[in-house]
Amino acid sequence: MMFALESNLVTKRNRLALLALTAVFCLFCSSFVACNSGTIPQVVNHVTPAISWATPAAITYGTALSAAQLDASSTVAGAFVYSPAAGTILATGSQTLSVTFTPSDTTGYTAATATVTLTVNQATSTLSINATSVGFGNVELNTAATQSVTLTSIGTVPVTVNSATLTGTGFSLPGIAFPVTLSPSQAVTLNVQFDPAAVGAAAGQLTIVSNSSIGAKAAISISGTGTQPEVELDWEAPSSSADPIAGYNVYRAPSGTSAFQLLNLSDDTETTYMDSTVQSGQSYDYTVASVDASGVESVPSNVFTVAIP
Repeated sequence: MMFALESNLVTKRNRLALLALTAVFCLFCSSFVACNSGTIPQVVNHVTPAISWATPAAITYGTALSAAQLDASSTVAGAFVYSPAAGTILATGSQTLSVTFTPSDTTGYTAATATVTLTVNQATSTLSINATSVGFGNVELNTAATQSVTLTSIGTVPVTVNSATLTGTGFSLPGIAFPVTLSPSQAVTLNVQFDPAAVGAAAGQLTIVSNSSIGAKAAISISGTGTQPEVELDWEAPSSSADPIAGYNVYRAPSGTSAFQLLNLSDDTETTYMDSTVQSGQSYDYTVASVDASGVESVPSNVFTVAIP
């Protein structure tokens, strides 16, 4: 009886021991085994820094790359290397810019890259002319008048004015030699002259040839009228006269002579007279005498001389 009881107790104890066992999964062994390790290692990866780089505004061919286009940034300290580099002049069209960013802290961060697209527009040579016509109005014979025409480079690259030719009797373009190259915003002034040799209307044309993108040839109409030179005389009436003045007689003589001739066909009742019969290049002496109602003249006035251009 005693033997049987002990046998049952042993069986129950073994059963209790089996029920108390706990399985443990080992991270290192990848199995449910007993493990003596007390630590678990972790892998920490490098961080890739973010790069901020907005698409740059379009530029014109001939503009070198600068900080205006190469302006990437990051919240992490480090150095940027661009390709193409600053100072490069790109071809026209869409161009890809790239940057490599190397962080100062290479333990925690890794290098990063970014790209943007830059548009390079074609450069233009453009000439602006401030007038489409030039009018001189009335110009006395053999008296040169001058009008100016301004040519301005308004393109993105220099413009070349190859020639400027002027047609028409009495018109000229002195003082400038061609070709002339104007940098952007630079201007040159052409002085057009009209020196009529005959009375009457005159017409001409100024033709300008350049490599302007808006037209290689520009035509400017020129006009003017040659007029006979005139001498306008005016004088003061006597402040007092015992014999009332009815009018005046105007006399003219070639300068240095005494061959005075009466100009007015009838008494001039005004104190002015317009002599339109003079000749260019000549000089004349004038004198005026007052006339009473009976046609009796006063002593002539002093002589005054006029030179006609």
